[in-house]
Amino acid sequence: MRCRDAPATLVASLSDASRVDRLAEAVALDAVWLVTGASGGVGRALTESALRLGRRVVATANRLDDLRPILEDHGDSVIPIELDVSDESADREVVEQVVAAFGHIDVVINNAGYEGRLGSGTEDVSERIQTNLFGALWVSEFALPYMRDAGSGLIALAFPFVGDETGIAPRFLDQTQQVLEGLRRQLAREVATDGIKVTICVPSDRYAKWSD
Repeated sequence: MRCRDAPATLVASLSDASRVDRLAEAVALDAVWLVTGASGGVGRALTESALRLGRRVVATANRLDDLRPILEDHGDSVIPIELDVSDESADREVVEQVVAAFGHIDVVINNAGYEGRLGSGTEDVSERIQTNLFGALWVSEFALPYMRDAGSGLIALAFPFVGDETGIAPRFLDQTQQVLEGLRRQLAREVATDGIKVTICVPSDRYAKWSD
């Protein structure tokens, strides 16, 4: 089992580097990570934490230039890939690239997305749903067969919201996150017997942002 004791939910706990490391430390050393939206927010924090701990990480962003700070700090330890998660075929290709390079994929961190407001227009809402919801769904779906074959895996959905320190009554920054919570619950039920865990990464204000 490459994923040992990853918590079911990390609610309002990712407030500093040591706490971000909780999730990275819960995954075995030989695990291969795929992080979408790795250029900012909890995606970047977890990418850097995993790299500090010697994990192998494939980091994606909508623009490769946005990953430059990570590459400057970690060099060849991270594989950068340009990815628009709203492109289903590109999501499939990235997962296949990870497996082709390492032979397995063990951790998927879905942080790609962007915030918006209701009333900003039908096109904007459609793009947000395509990125924030379907992007996470497709990346996770394409990784699942490999995780099932391995009998282990961890899928995490990043939830940037502001709440109190207990995580009670959070104020969501984007309505699609409520749908993601439903997705997490359903997915967790479906893969419970496959050795795969589904978690929510809930950062504090410091990391409370999505990244494209």
